[in-house]
Amino acid sequence: MDKEINKIWKILSLSFPEGELITKEELLNNYKDKRFNLRKFYNEDEICAFYMSWDLGSFIYLEYLAVRKEYRSKGFGSLLLKNIKEESSKKIILEAEKLDNPEAKKRLKFYRKNDFCINQYDYKQPPLRESLKSVPMYLISYPDLLSKKQFEEVKKILYRKVYNKYI
Repeated sequence: MDKEINKIWKILSLSFPEGELITKEELLNNYKDKRFNLRKFYNEDEICAFYMSWDLGSFIYLEYLAVRKEYRSKGFGSLLLKNIKEESSKKIILEAEKLDNPEAKKRLKFYRKNDFCINQYDYKQPPLRESLKSVPMYLISYPDLLSKKQFEEVKKILYRKVYNKYI
């Protein structure tokens, strides 16, 4: 498992900025939580893509979706999202950076293309470590937009169960 974790960690660390990245130790600890799910996709014998999700009762939180650089723009990300949607009848929630750059715009376009909805409520991902700052994000949902009440409830659950920040 250590070899596989190292491969996953490499893909993860090349796909996300430090402010959005859990540590390798946190990744290992997540395996101990029954709500955590890591789903890997292979091309022959190598991991080409994966997602990490949490079953948080009323919804599935997609913490990470990552595709190795050489496999991007080949349909793997859409295949992962299709898989997530087929595996659960629950609402799916994820976060995406609120940045005005080509990569962030491409990411939002990708989620829209896959029938996800970009919620416009004010949201910040709490700092993942003391040395980091909170990150302005969009909360993205499937199959539909969140009402303000649903948004506040999702935010509260994410802060409490994923980020361990009580608000």
